[in-house]
Amino acid sequence: ALARERQELDTVLNILGEARAHLGTAQALGLQIDTQARELSRLQDLIAEETRTLTDLEQRQLPIAEATWITARDLLANAQAAVEHAAETLRSGLRPSQPCPVCGALDHPYATHAPVADAALESLRSAAAQHRKSFEDLRTDSTRLGTLVKEHTAALDATNTSLSQLQHRRSSARTLAFNNPIAADWSSLTEAEATHGIESRCSDLTQRRSELAQREEQHRKAAAEAEAARVR
Repeated sequence: ALARERQELDTVLNILGEARAHLGTAQALGLQIDTQARELSRLQDLIAEETRTLTDLEQRQLPIAEATWITARDLLANAQAAVEHAAETLRSGLRPSQPCPVCGALDHPYATHAPVADAALESLRSAAAQHRKSFEDLRTDSTRLGTLVKEHTAALDATNTSLSQLQHRRSSARTLAFNNPIAADWSSLTEAEATHGIESRCSDLTQRRSELAQREEQHRKAAAEAEAARVR
């Protein structure tokens, strides 16, 4: 009877030991799930911020910058055309040693160029170049940000897949842990709580097993002494 009871205790201890091992796996997976969940949240926030910035770039900043650049470019082109036309008209009427029809001067130092007009054109040219650079910089930022959104979205999808797999593995580990009715009493608890309960139960059972082993040893010694006495 003692041996049978000890064997039954061994069976229960083995079952609880396996349950504890599966719970350890589930708990480790739970930590990975927490890490992946935090990464998922980080990526979601990052993508949301990048998307807002990209939308503002594409729908507001880029159109304004492009329109500003086109306006500056057209203004420069029109100014260049006007200056060239006016200068050509004036220069065509100038003759060496003859008075200028505008100022009456005999010398025509600006027959081939007009400093004031050249300065104005240079200012317009610089503004157009700056507006073009601003537009191109924004377009580069938009392209870069669009690439980042795609990369982070791919990372989000991968994290979602990984998280789903981890959750499935954790669920399987818990199912294995509580599959036997002996361990089912802890199925509603967290891994840490269930492990603590099982360890406490195992401690009690181990103590009981030790007591049975001592009693078995006492019975064995008594039987051996009785047999020795009978032989004598």
